[in-house]
Amino acid sequence: MTSRDFCFWLQGYFEIHKIKNNTLPELSHSEVVVIANHLNMVFKHDIDPSMGPKPHQDALSALHAGLSLSDQIARC
Repeated sequence: MTSRDFCFWLQGYFEIHKIKNNTLPELSHSEVVVIANHLNMVFKHDIDPSMGPKPHQDALSALHAGLSLSDQIARC
């Protein structure tokens, strides 16, 4: 699955759930963390897919290790 495919799948998941149940799905905190971490990786890899210098590699490693949502902002 490509990054773009994942984003469209996620959007579709919310849209279908809302159509079927007339509400948005209730996600647990751990589900939100998994989705946020994956989106962070998607955005980081799509913005700069090259291997890059050590600071860039450190940032990628941190994303792969999982991040806390408390101070992270995902932007597209």
